[in-house]
Amino acid sequence: MKRYLTALCVMTCMTGAAFADSQTTRSDRQRTVIQHVSNQQSDASRNVVQASNNQSCVKVWVNQQTHVYHMPGSFWYGATPNGRYMCVQQAVAGGNTRAFF
Repeated sequence: MKRYLTALCVMTCMTGAAFADSQTTRSDRQRTVIQHVSNQQSDASRNVVQASNNQSCVKVWVNQQTHVYHMPGSFWYGATPNGRYMCVQQAVAGGNTRAFF
Protein backbone atom coordinates (compact mmCIF):
# COMPACT_ATOMS: atom_id res chain seq x y z
CA MET A 1 0.00 0.00 0.00
CA LYS A 2 2.86 2.34 0.79
CA ARG A 3 4.26 1.78 -2.71
CA TYR A 4 0.99 2.83 -4.31
CA LEU A 5 0.73 5.97 -2.21
CA THR A 6 4.34 6.83 -2.92
CA ALA A 7 3.85 6.33 -6.64
CA LEU A 8 0.70 8.44 -6.53
CA CYS A 9 2.50 11.26 -4.72
CA VAL A 10 5.39 11.19 -7.19
CA MET A 11 3.04 11.25 -10.17
CA THR A 12 1.05 14.13 -8.67
CA CYS A 13 4.19 16.15 -8.06
CA MET A 14 5.46 15.52 -11.57
CA THR A 15 2.14 16.48 -13.11
CA GLY A 16 1.97 19.69 -11.11
CA ALA A 17 5.48 20.68 -12.18
CA ALA A 18 4.67 19.98 -15.82
CA PHE A 19 1.48 22.05 -15.56
CA ALA A 20 3.41 24.97 -14.02
CA ASP A 21 5.98 24.81 -16.84
CA SER A 22 3.27 24.79 -19.50
CA GLN A 23 1.55 27.83 -17.93
CA THR A 24 4.82 29.76 -17.89
CA THR A 25 5.46 28.88 -21.51
CA ARG A 26 1.94 29.93 -22.53
CA SER A 27 2.25 33.33 -20.84
CA ASP A 28 5.65 33.86 -22.48
CA ARG A 29 4.11 33.06 -25.87
CA GLN A 30 1.22 35.43 -25.24
CA ARG A 31 3.64 38.15 -24.23
CA THR A 32 5.66 37.57 -27.41
CA VAL A 33 2.55 37.67 -29.61
CA ILE A 34 1.29 40.84 -27.95
CA GLN A 35 4.69 42.46 -28.37
CA HIS A 36 4.82 41.38 -32.05
CA VAL A 37 1.36 42.79 -32.76
CA SER A 38 2.15 46.06 -31.02
CA ASN A 39 5.36 46.34 -33.06
CA GLN A 40 3.37 45.86 -36.26
CA GLN A 41 0.88 48.53 -35.22
CA SER A 42 3.63 50.98 -34.40
CA ASP A 43 5.32 50.28 -37.76
CA ALA A 44 2.05 50.92 -39.60
CA SER A 45 1.47 54.10 -37.59
CA ARG A 46 4.99 55.23 -38.35
CA ASN A 47 4.39 54.70 -42.08
CA VAL A 48 1.19 56.75 -41.97
CA VAL A 49 2.90 59.56 -40.05
CA GLN A 50 5.73 59.59 -42.57
CA ALA A 51 3.19 59.78 -45.37
CA SER A 52 1.46 62.77 -43.84
CA ASN A 53 4.74 64.57 -43.10
CA ASN A 54 6.50 63.89 -46.39
CA GLN A 55 3.41 63.63 -48.61
CA SER A 56 4.85 60.32 -49.79
CA CYS A 57 2.83 57.34 -50.83
CA VAL A 58 2.26 54.49 -48.37
CA LYS A 59 1.61 51.35 -50.39
CA VAL A 60 -1.39 49.37 -49.18
CA TRP A 61 -2.87 46.14 -50.47
CA VAL A 62 -6.40 46.59 -51.76
CA ASN A 63 -8.68 43.59 -52.10
CA GLN A 64 -10.74 44.52 -55.13
CA GLN A 65 -13.57 42.11 -54.33
CA THR A 66 -14.28 43.30 -50.78
CA HIS A 67 -13.00 46.90 -51.23
CA VAL A 68 -10.88 46.65 -48.09
CA TYR A 69 -7.26 47.81 -47.90
CA HIS A 70 -4.57 46.31 -45.68
CA MET A 71 -1.69 48.29 -44.19
CA PRO A 72 1.94 47.11 -44.38
CA GLY A 73 2.70 44.63 -41.60
CA SER A 74 -0.84 43.30 -41.35
CA PHE A 75 -1.59 39.61 -41.82
CA TRP A 76 -3.39 39.93 -45.17
CA TYR A 77 -1.00 42.51 -46.70
CA GLY A 78 -0.27 41.19 -50.19
CA ALA A 79 -1.96 37.87 -49.47
CA THR A 80 -5.57 38.15 -50.62
CA PRO A 81 -6.57 37.08 -54.11
CA ASN A 82 -7.67 39.68 -56.66
CA GLY A 83 -5.82 42.53 -55.02
CA ARG A 84 -3.29 45.13 -55.99
CA TYR A 85 -0.98 47.69 -54.43
CA MET A 86 -1.83 51.39 -54.39
CA CYS A 87 -1.36 54.50 -52.25
CA VAL A 88 -3.54 55.06 -49.22
CA GLN A 89 -4.93 58.22 -50.79
CA GLN A 90 -5.90 56.34 -53.96
CA ALA A 91 -7.50 53.53 -51.92
CA VAL A 92 -9.62 55.94 -49.88
CA ALA A 93 -10.56 57.96 -52.96
CA GLY A 94 -11.68 54.73 -54.64
CA GLY A 95 -14.16 54.02 -51.82
CA ASN A 96 -12.14 51.32 -50.05
CA THR A 97 -12.13 51.01 -46.25
CA ARG A 98 -9.29 50.07 -43.92
CA ALA A 99 -9.20 46.53 -42.54
CA PHE A 100 -9.40 46.05 -38.78
CA PHE A 101 -6.91 43.16 -38.77
